[in-house]
Amino acid sequence: MKILRSFLLTLTALLSATVFANGIDYIVIENNDASTTQISLTDFKQIKFTDSQMMVMNDGATVATFMLKDIHKLFLGPTENTAIEEAEWDATGEVEVYSTSGILIKRGNLDEQSLPRGIYIIRQGNKVKKIQKL
Repeated sequence: MKILRSFLLTLTALLSATVFANGIDYIVIENNDASTTQISLTDFKQIKFTDSQMMVMNDGATVATFMLKDIHKLFLGPTENTAIEEAEWDATGEVEVYSTSGILIKRGNLDEQSLPRGIYIIRQGNKVKKIQKL
């Protein structure tokens, strides 16, 4: 919990001065249940943290409150409703398999059984999918 809180505080501090210059318009909070909330950066002035909550504030009023234990992912986005959706592709087509550090591991037909345990980024044309092999 303290690591997440520290990360969120650091993210807020480091990016607050530069987000508008880089075309970032929204903060997106993805919960553990995969639901998302997008809040325009112009709709709030402050993010406050307690031991268990993140509160998005504007002029002393709470815009939204999130339980830290329920937050899966927090990121900044350039446009509303921008998200990576599950890609559908030709299962027999050629793909590129990358590690999470961006190293190309394999090019060709995807055989998930031949991959060691881990998390991979699979690309086919302009479609991208993340898989985890347990």
